[in-house]
Amino acid sequence: MIKRNIALVFSTNALILGTSVVTSLLGAWALGPEGRGEVALVTLWPHLFMYFASLGMPHAMRYWAARRADWTSALISQSILYAMVAGTVALIGAELFVPFWVGPRHPTLIWMIRLFLFNVPLILLFELLRGVLEGARQFGWLGAARFAFFGAQGIGYAALFLTGRLTVKTAVLTIALAQVACTALALIAVLRELRPVWGTSREVFQETLRYGLRSYPGQLTENSMLRLDQVMLASLASSAFIGLYAVAVALAEITVTLGSAVSDAMLPEVAVTTIKKDARHLLSRGLLFLGGAQLLAIVPACWLAPYLLGLVYGHEFAAATDALRVLLVASAILSLGNLLISGLNGLGHPGLSAWSRIAATLTTIVTMPLFLRWGLVGAAAATLSGYFVLLALALLFHYRLKRLEAMPENDLAIAFSAE
Repeated sequence: MIKRNIALVFSTNALILGTSVVTSLLGAWALGPEGRGEVALVTLWPHLFMYFASLGMPHAMRYWAARRADWTSALISQSILYAMVAGTVALIGAELFVPFWVGPRHPTLIWMIRLFLFNVPLILLFELLRGVLEGARQFGWLGAARFAFFGAQGIGYAALFLTGRLTVKTAVLTIALAQVACTALALIAVLRELRPVWGTSREVFQETLRYGLRSYPGQLTENSMLRLDQVMLASLASSAFIGLYAVAVALAEITVTLGSAVSDAMLPEVAVTTIKKDARHLLSRGLLFLGGAQLLAIVPACWLAPYLLGLVYGHEFAAATDALRVLLVASAILSLGNLLISGLNGLGHPGLSAWSRIAATLTTIVTMPLFLRWGLVGAAAATLSGYFVLLALALLFHYRLKRLEAMPENDLAIAFSAE
């Protein structure tokens, strides 16, 4: 089953990557570094505030949909209600905070940022439904919903580019419409495949919230960490600087996207495996496979970096070559760390994964202002330092758990109570 699920997720990620590369190229050619940076500034915030509002619930949906199939209807109903309430609260908070954080920018850019924030509830709903679909192992439908976003964006970008109408405004509008298509298809998927009956349950809500809050610090730092570098740059750097960095990040994240095929499929498989020795064997095999795949990917990518940026994107983007090489290494380390984190969560220890991500986030926050003196490479190095801390702590916690599992039952319960 896990091989089939990995294959489904990998195939979807490969399609998404192909579409993303085309979209990234068209955006770079039409908008240049400054325009690309402005698009990044506009589209960055809804996901960030969605993470704040989630309280770990998407991850809890994934876990309980895998563990308790009889809770599916309540989980879906709860997802819709929660997205409406929490998403609206997050939207209000974003409207107050974001204009202050980005500082003095062009009034039109600020207007687009504030308007795009209305995607917060929509993105939150998708993430909740995604958790249910992953927990129910409906990876085919989930892949279709995810591809709807990138496919719609790619088609829209291509049409606008060919007609000479791809601007910052039209690019942002295309992304917003793509998000609507993505969330709508996810909703259709859960209604068609899981056939829920509307109704909420206090027990289900309490259990999902309890698990969600345990994993929330880790989930918040995991997801915000992926964009933390760009969030900090939003107040520290120019739009052109952000545009160069964003293109390097987009290329480097190819390895993360492909690697997520393993980590996304791993959590529900580990969660349903009752024998921990078997779960660890499954996790070890996934780690070896992913490590080899990452090595095969980043070596040629580092060699091709100047050609990808200078010849493909344009000479304006060649300045990000060294930063891209550093980010490729960082992305490989992040992929391995994410797999170990999925293992910790699947084994029922979201608190340990939270500590790993919190430490990684704090590392990036501290190093980013210090390393920016070295420009784009410094920003990439700050990101690398955070990802390295994530991997190191995840390995340490797995080693600790393996040793604790050999302890007598009473001592084991005492040891885990600290989490």
